[in-house]
Amino acid sequence: MKKDVVRFGKSLLVVVVLLVAGDIAVGTIADYVAGNLPVPNAHNLDAKECYVLHQMNDEIVLLGSSRGHHHYVTSVLNDSIDAFFGEHHTLYNAAIVGQFASSNSCVAEVILERYRPMLVVFDLSGDWLCTDRGGNPKLAAPFYWKDTVVRRYIDSKISAKDKVLMKSSLYRYNSHLLPLLSCFLRSSSTDGGYLPIYGSFIDTTAAPSASATAEPLDKDITANVERVMELYKDAGVPLVVVCSPKFRSADSNRRLKALCDVHDVPFIDLMDTPYFNAHPELFKDLTHLNDDGAQIFTAMFFESLKPYLSTL
Repeated sequence: MKKDVVRFGKSLLVVVVLLVAGDIAVGTIADYVAGNLPVPNAHNLDAKECYVLHQMNDEIVLLGSSRGHHHYVTSVLNDSIDAFFGEHHTLYNAAIVGQFASSNSCVAEVILERYRPMLVVFDLSGDWLCTDRGGNPKLAAPFYWKDTVVRRYIDSKISAKDKVLMKSSLYRYNSHLLPLLSCFLRSSSTDGGYLPIYGSFIDTTAAPSASATAEPLDKDITANVERVMELYKDAGVPLVVVCSPKFRSADSNRRLKALCDVHDVPFIDLMDTPYFNAHPELFKDLTHLNDDGAQIFTAMFFESLKPYLSTL
């Protein structure tokens, strides 16, 4: 019986050693892949997040969620900015579907740790200050142990059990590694992070979404956004907050504007725009412009951005 116990113990030790060795091996390979990605396709959210956090070094950066991802046509905006300055500046649309105020605040902080962009545009809605609407902090999990900012944001959203599991590379890269590897199997993206959507299907008779003005502000989300505003001010990096269109929205950005005013951050509010409210065919749904709408909005946004470009 004693021999059986010893034999079992040795076998268990071998299994543990193999698992740890495998975890280290996967982590080493995955870390190299995540840190050396070609520019990912805008559809590849895992790869885009890793690229933005670890490699992006563009002079002008757009942050946001799905509206940022779908509303800013990178090539159109880049051409307009280049014509304005009379010289080329690099621009990347770093907005990612499903990532809201806190996730984008994390990205903004990480960017500032690595380099100083010429301008950062943060597409933000007032209702984001009330709830993160399921923003996924684990999209940045590959950098959990490499970046203290990423770790701080993720730790604020996960359980004690998950914090222990995050020590494992296999756990951190679970569902991430294959999308990252796929970047090496396809040609580099030329869309600059912009993801177009097509068609239009909205009910123009539907009542607009309920106003978020009565919801209480989430103190943690608001603190994250305010910290980003102050960090960028202290670093001397211009930050512009913008809210892109929704169709006949009943939301109000009053508190977001007040927050920007307190921190002396320019705010461009294009959410409730008469032109787009009169053209439902430019929307894919009530909150997202289709590609036709995005082309028009990008030109409109540039006109609103020009006064701030003059100060750069």
